[in-house]
Amino acid sequence: MASIELTWPKNLGDQKQGQPNYILFTAKKRVLGQREDILGSVALPIPIGALASSYKANYENAALGFAAGVAMQTLQNDVGASFTGKNLESLTNQTDVNATALAKDALSSVGSQTALAKFRNNVLGTVKNPYQFVTYTGPEFRSFSMNWTLIPTDSSEAGTIHRIAKFFKKYTLPNKRGLAGSSYFEMPPTFEVEMKIHEQGNSSAIDLSKKGKASGRVHRFARMVLTSTEIDYNGIGALVPTFFNDGYPTGTKLTIGLQETELITADMVDKGY
Repeated sequence: MASIELTWPKNLGDQKQGQPNYILFTAKKRVLGQREDILGSVALPIPIGALASSYKANYENAALGFAAGVAMQTLQNDVGASFTGKNLESLTNQTDVNATALAKDALSSVGSQTALAKFRNNVLGTVKNPYQFVTYTGPEFRSFSMNWTLIPTDSSEAGTIHRIAKFFKKYTLPNKRGLAGSSYFEMPPTFEVEMKIHEQGNSSAIDLSKKGKASGRVHRFARMVLTSTEIDYNGIGALVPTFFNDGYPTGTKLTIGLQETELITADMVDKGY
């Protein structure tokens, strides 16, 4: 594991000084296939946004259409059983379709409704059933928003906060590569994100993001990318921004957006995700 390069506040991870729990961001760049270089890491207090997770399923509405719907329903009624793959293939290819006259008439009437057909609907007070259904299309990538208001106690801490802000800004963006240095963008690094806590009376940190006795008590993170970094150097919200003598601001608000690069599936929930 990478050594922690940047930490705020100074006493982070120290049980005795009231800052036992933290979140660790480690930037990793893939080099030559499987090997990864560690570019650096930042440790900050666990923000509220790190503890909120959303699991979304995507569905969409689809319609067979009147003709296909009637044909399928009629075929199902004729054979007196549910459809099999062979039934559906037969219907799709329009070969060996054991449909009634109603189904055949419906299949022959495929096309846009004419004004006469619409008039008929109004007279009869009916419209064709589009035979709609809902189909599952897949999960969504989880995303997270985390923010901190970083108030330094002195100029030295302000310098550390400045370097932390630079770390996230830099690794949100690509490098340029290629002829004249701008033909291609080199993709930004990915991030390993780990939450670590200290139990009462236990001097060593428990990693909530790894397999172990604490796994699953809160969610683990898959590999992430930074999707946004926002910096407000007037983090204390003063009407008149203030600075230390060396120019560092007296307060910085940092907000980052992250997205996982792996879709979370049901089997991964049992592993703590």
